[in-house]
Amino acid sequence: MKTTLLFSNAVIFAMSSLTLTAQTTITEANYQRTGTFSHTFGRDQSAVVLPATGSNQSWDYTSLAEETSVTHDHTAVSGDPVFTNANNSSVWYYTFQGMSYSANHYEGLNASAWTVEGRKIFGEGYSITAVTGGADDSLVFLDYDDLYTSPHVQLEFPASFGNTWSSNYERSTPYRLTVVGSGVVNAPGEVREFRSVSSEVVGDGTLFIPLSTGGPAPARDVILVKEIITEIDSVFLNGSPAPTTLLSAFGLVQGTVTVTTSYSFYTPDLSSKLLYILEPVGSLSINRAEYSKDADNLSIDAFSNQMELQVFPNPSNGVFTLDLGERYYNGEVKIFDVSGKMVYHSSFECTQEFQVQFAGIPGVYLLEVSTAEGNQARKKVIKK
Repeated sequence: MKTTLLFSNAVIFAMSSLTLTAQTTITEANYQRTGTFSHTFGRDQSAVVLPATGSNQSWDYTSLAEETSVTHDHTAVSGDPVFTNANNSSVWYYTFQGMSYSANHYEGLNASAWTVEGRKIFGEGYSITAVTGGADDSLVFLDYDDLYTSPHVQLEFPASFGNTWSSNYERSTPYRLTVVGSGVVNAPGEVREFRSVSSEVVGDGTLFIPLSTGGPAPARDVILVKEIITEIDSVFLNGSPAPTTLLSAFGLVQGTVTVTTSYSFYTPDLSSKLLYILEPVGSLSINRAEYSKDADNLSIDAFSNQMELQVFPNPSNGVFTLDLGERYYNGEVKIFDVSGKMVYHSSFECTQEFQVQFAGIPGVYLLEVSTAEGNQARKKVIKK
C-alpha cells in the first residue's frame, strides 16, 4: 500500500501538536567508546549561557566561537594488570600551584555504564625555591597507579530523561617534599581527594552547534546530563596531616571543599560529549564550553540501525518515496535545512512505504523519520 502525504502549512502546524517524538536514549550499543580513536573540541571561554532543563527542549549554541582547540587521543587497552576493567586510556593534565603533571585516564565500558577506573600518574619534579626560599627545596610528583576506590560513573546505561546515578570514590597523588630549612628531606606525602558525584539526565531534545567548517550543524537528538562533583582535599606528609605552616606557604587549607557543576550533551553514535559546559569554579568567573568538532564527520546514515530507511529518487524534484523496511503503526517525518532549521513536518500511520512532497528551495537537507515504537533513522536528501 502506497500513501501520498500532501500537507498545507496549516495542516502541518495543526498536526505537529499530535506527533510523537521518540525519547533519546544512550546505551552501550550506541556509545561505543572503545578501541583507539581521537576527538577534537573547540573551546569557547566567553560567558556561555547555561542550558535550560526539561524534556523536548531545543538548544541553540550555534554562536559558540572557537578560541582554542584540544584533541584527546584514546588508546585501546586490554588486560591491564591494575586497571582490569579498562578498555581505553587517554592523557590528561593536572596543575598544582602552577606545577603540572600528566596522567593516563583509564576508562571502562560495559552494558551497565561508562566509567573512569583510575589514572596512571607520570612523575614530575619542580624546584620550590620561590615558595620556601631554600635553594635545594623541591616537590616531586611520583609515578603511581591510582586505582580509584570505586569507579567514577560518567554515564549509567540506559541513560534517558529523568535517570539519576551517583559515585563516591577517592583518588590519590603521591609526592616527595624537600624543605631543608624545616628539616624535611625527601619526605613522602600524599594529596587525597574524596569525590562525591551526583548525576542526572535533566533534559532531552535537539541541539545545534557550529560545524568545524564554520556553519551550524544539523539538529542532533541529545540528552543533557548535569553532574555535580563535591571534592574534599586533604594533604598528608610522613603519614600525618601536613603542618599548617607548610600548607600556608602553598596557599592551601586542609579539608578544602570544592563544588563543580557541569552540563554535558550526548547523542547516539558519537562516542564523546557533543557539548560540555562548566559553571564558574575557583578562578573561573564565567561559564566556559567545549564543543565537538567531530559532529559533522558523524555519518547521517549511522544515527540508527533500528530502521532500514530507503529514500528514492535522491536527488529529487521534491517528491521523495520513503521505504521503512517494515510496517509501522505511526510516526513522523521532519526535514531540516543546513542551518538546522526544521522546514517540513508531517505524520504517517500504519504504513511501510509512502511519499513526501517537499516544496523547499533546491539544496541539501536532512530527512529524519521516527516512530512511536522508538525507531529512528536519518538520510541526507537533495532537492533539485
